[in-house]
Amino acid sequence: MEDANLVVAVDIDPKKQVVQQLGAEGAANLMAGSDRQILEAMAQEGWEVEVVDESKNLYMLSLPPVLYEVMGSTISIPAPRFTTQLRSTTGRDGGEGSYKDRIEGDLVLQNGENIFTLQLGFPFRSTLTISAAGWTRATVGWDGDEIVTSNYVEVGIKLPKVPGLTNIMEYFVKSYGTQSTQDCTDALARAAAVARPPETPLQSIVEEKMKELFNPLADQSEEDALVATGPGRPPPAGR
Repeated sequence: MEDANLVVAVDIDPKKQVVQQLGAEGAANLMAGSDRQILEAMAQEGWEVEVVDESKNLYMLSLPPVLYEVMGSTISIPAPRFTTQLRSTTGRDGGEGSYKDRIEGDLVLQNGENIFTLQLGFPFRSTLTISAAGWTRATVGWDGDEIVTSNYVEVGIKLPKVPGLTNIMEYFVKSYGTQSTQDCTDALARAAAVARPPETPLQSIVEEKMKELFNPLADQSEEDALVATGPGRPPPAGR
């Protein structure tokens, strides 16, 4: 951000969404999943989650392109890409009340060179290409039957000297960050509405043993059917 002549920092107030259907149970089930599962639950249509190194909780997150109308001007962004470092915050003091922290993520913009295309309205009617660097720290938790997320966003922008441009970019960063935070909250609440308890290692072992136990019986039934049928004979009735 050393080349930036405008730095926009936004501390976004926590956004909340009630979990339908399963309510508090669904919220707890979702938060009991892995960090990666929560990230993927947050991903919406058009998002891509690429695993960089799961052992280090490191991912690449790609979002859809953006087209925003701001103060009579239009801002477009090609699909932004963020390196995403996750940290589990389970057990961290969430403050007063029943709120519980679950996960925190730092997202760093990777393709900020000429990322903004700004079409100015009257009286300028010109197109500008603007570079930026930015990062955000997102926090996810839950409070009973509500999903709660908050966000801190910081963007450094290299602006040309155009009257009113600072106000346009400040408004865009704040609006886009606020809406994105709410969208992620809504996506997590939808996932929690149908979330089941995560499978434990013991459950996996039991299921595998049950398959091993019943597979020989199924194989034997098929073999009996073949023997009973024989060449040129129809299978017995009911088979």
